[in-house]
Amino acid sequence: MGRKNRELIFKTYIAHLRQKQTAGFTLLELLMAIVVGSIVMYAMMTLVLSLLGTEKQETAKSQIQQEMGLAMDYIASEMQEAVYIYPGNCLDGVDGGTDGCTDLRTQINFPQEIHPILAFWKLEPIPYTEDDNLPEDCTALPTAQAGDCRDLKTRGHTYTLVVYSLRVNLAQLGQNPINQAGVVWQGPAQITRYRLRKYDPLASLTPTPGFEQDPNPSNFGEWPSGGIQTIPLDHPVLVDSVDNQNQPELEDCPDDYTRSAVSGNNISSFYACVRNPGRGTMQDAIVFLRGNAIARAGQPPASRNPTYLPSLQRQVQARSVFQREPPTLD
Repeated sequence: MGRKNRELIFKTYIAHLRQKQTAGFTLLELLMAIVVGSIVMYAMMTLVLSLLGTEKQETAKSQIQQEMGLAMDYIASEMQEAVYIYPGNCLDGVDGGTDGCTDLRTQINFPQEIHPILAFWKLEPIPYTEDDNLPEDCTALPTAQAGDCRDLKTRGHTYTLVVYSLRVNLAQLGQNPINQAGVVWQGPAQITRYRLRKYDPLASLTPTPGFEQDPNPSNFGEWPSGGIQTIPLDHPVLVDSVDNQNQPELEDCPDDYTRSAVSGNNISSFYACVRNPGRGTMQDAIVFLRGNAIARAGQPPASRNPTYLPSLQRQVQARSVFQREPPTLD
């Protein structure tokens, strides 16, 4: 083979190699790459979405558990200051409950969506706030108020009524779910806290409209009022995302306890078993509370998955003994 032939063959081989190195993918190779890449991307997106969904669910569950725990702590700490806790049948809209108590719902007007659950009287130290103190000179007040002023300075406290209620979400009543403060509350229901002080403000000893007289320590349950009118703004929300169903069902209260539940149904998300008051009895209450994280967790609205319905139970001892008589020496 001559030299020229060898050079021609070599150049042809080199040209073939260069053409092979710069050649693109075939259509089949390109389609295969697209299919494989799509499968990998789909798997990665599915994994990411699954992780985000799980994180959302776990976050919602932990948030609701924490919020319900804080609400229960707040209610329990205030109940420990109670001197009298209303039994459930003193809140059912019918007069003549335990020990002949006057039904509180006939004394105080509650808005349609607010259902009283737990009510008690407590001793509240005065002054209520630093800016709402008693006058320094009681004699400068009218005669009737001057006597109250001196009495309050001696006692150092007043009786205050506290009522915790279950408020059904307004959307379920066909109303605007935005309250007067422009806040949209989450969940099926909320817990509200109503506080009734005798004086408003304390500095002038101006009685609260309808608060005719102090409760009688011999029987707080017979406290009368002059028909106190309240509006939703008087019942600020303590916590939202509270359940309002009867699943699971209500538990039976122990002997000598009366269940304090929403009148007219068996909602088990917020209720209490209150020890009936009696002579020499230390009152206490077993409080039940269940949150609802269904919406926050992105679950179906009708879901009743117990994982997202955290429940709490707390037994709280009141501070005083109702109608206690000192023991005799016999």
